[in-house]
Amino acid sequence: MASMEIRLAIIILFASSVSGQDSCPPDWVMVSDTTCVQFNDQYKLTWSQAQQTCNNFAATLIRFASNSDVNSFANAATVRSVDGWWSGLNNIGHTDTWTWGGDEQVVPGALAWAVEPTDTHHVENCVSIYIDGTLSDDPCDQQMGYVCTYPFPTGGMCAAPFSAYGTQCQYASPLNNVTRLLSWADAKAACAAMRTSGQPATLAVFKDINSYQNLQITLASLSPTGKRWVGLNDQATERVWKWSDDTTDSDTSFLNWRQYPNQSTTTGCGLVHSNGQMEQADCQQLHHYACKKDVDLDLYLEDSEMGCPSPWLRGGRKCYYFGSNITVTMAAARTFCTSNGGRLLHLQSLDEQDWVAQQTVRLRRGTLWTGLQRSADGSSTWIWDDGSAADPMLTNWNVEPNDSGDYGEDCAYLTSDGVYNDNNCFTRISYVCELETTQQCPTGWLDWTGSQRSCYYISNNTQAGRANWMEAQNKCRQMAGQRGAHLVAITTQDEFNYVVSLFKSNPWSGYWTDLSDAQVEGYWQFATRRGEIPLTINWAQEPNNQGGHENCANMYPGGHLNDVTCNAKALVLCEKDVPGLTSDARLSSTAVSYTSLLIFLSGVKAILT
Repeated sequence: MASMEIRLAIIILFASSVSGQDSCPPDWVMVSDTTCVQFNDQYKLTWSQAQQTCNNFAATLIRFASNSDVNSFANAATVRSVDGWWSGLNNIGHTDTWTWGGDEQVVPGALAWAVEPTDTHHVENCVSIYIDGTLSDDPCDQQMGYVCTYPFPTGGMCAAPFSAYGTQCQYASPLNNVTRLLSWADAKAACAAMRTSGQPATLAVFKDINSYQNLQITLASLSPTGKRWVGLNDQATERVWKWSDDTTDSDTSFLNWRQYPNQSTTTGCGLVHSNGQMEQADCQQLHHYACKKDVDLDLYLEDSEMGCPSPWLRGGRKCYYFGSNITVTMAAARTFCTSNGGRLLHLQSLDEQDWVAQQTVRLRRGTLWTGLQRSADGSSTWIWDDGSAADPMLTNWNVEPNDSGDYGEDCAYLTSDGVYNDNNCFTRISYVCELETTQQCPTGWLDWTGSQRSCYYISNNTQAGRANWMEAQNKCRQMAGQRGAHLVAITTQDEFNYVVSLFKSNPWSGYWTDLSDAQVEGYWQFATRRGEIPLTINWAQEPNNQGGHENCANMYPGGHLNDVTCNAKALVLCEKDVPGLTSDARLSSTAVSYTSLLIFLSGVKAILT
């Protein structure tokens, strides 16, 4: 019976530790009891780039194992301002079978194919046509080819490059020239600018079945295949279709909207809409994406939190974005960083340099553009791209810079082992951005920047502010999103002075600390920061272990401590390390997990004894 009770206690301990929204990382949404989802609606990627980005966060593109998963996703997605998310669904390498990721089979009932038009948020308001003549509504800013038409001139002929089909002159732009891939508005302007025999051209207009079929004949003869813009759109009113010549035709019954999956398209990737329905899309198109990860028993002890937009990582007072899923020139990397409110990496301390170097190794980031560049062509002096001087003590070169090559090497990237190399600025590699942030601590916490970077929470003198020792520990973790918070653990004199100063505006008796001698009687140590050495403990004619059960420590105004029973009610004083940069934070991914294991084992030991 005792063995069964121990197993039950362990199960309850784990189950309670992962319940609620705090089980997901910051900026992730808990869509079910076991699933966290991150909706990236800030920028668009190809399917493979989105897949790699999710993998960087130990996640996958969204996938569904049941109809319940689809409904849970839809409930969370319908409140987003955009629609259309890359999922893990694809038939790459196996065109006759659809799988999640590489080889996970699709469970019956976990996939609902869509029928165009698929827009549910009024964000897909312009219509494109496939080579088989089927139609799709798409975001009007998407870049693709286009089809122009104008009425066949009476007694004349179509002007080049237009060709005559029935009552129309038609032109389809090439798809193998990226400079001719345009947004819907730009495609409309390009048609209007084309020379015709006196008739203005517009994006393709087909108001009857004959002109529609003639357009399909034109498309069927083209290569390569792909989508092109036509004149149909519902930008003014959802589902009220107008043509690019600003006319409206009430009869749209002859239009052939695309159904998925479509056999005329061999390879595709799954674009899931906010209603949970799946569309077969070109894997090279740019779309938003949604990542999925299971609720983790480690509670996602990550560096990303407090003031950093997902998927940026927190490091000290900066947020960092490691763009390792795509390769771009130095100028393109700078544009991405600035367009998101940041800049390319500017290292400003040895501590920051050490932390960033560890991320490139720990996260396998590879080579990354930074903001470091030559002050002038051929110069041996290096500056940051805003013109500020670069500290040579912070540029760890590896037998570089050598300025080799015909076009010079005037830009610097960071290698996977944390050292610099100079390279041609037009080389395409990944990059790292940084973003200054003023938010240091969770809401309601106090920011202290003494010998270490920490946040503190001190409760008020109310009954609701009181708790026993274990309740106080849990309250600290809950208020900080489960990430590395604990009762105050003083290790330096200046931290002691700061904590004592907090009592001046909160002069009430008895605040819990992290000190306990529950493991070894008379040996006072931190309960959640094993290995840390407490500052010399300032006991107030204590400890006396009255009654033999005083194993937790209270702190009073002035900094004196007293041992009391852990079931007593006292006020709460919490501490939380700021993620990144400090030596404690660098070790957090391993040390905190190790500490969590020790706490768990201590709980098991307590049950056994």
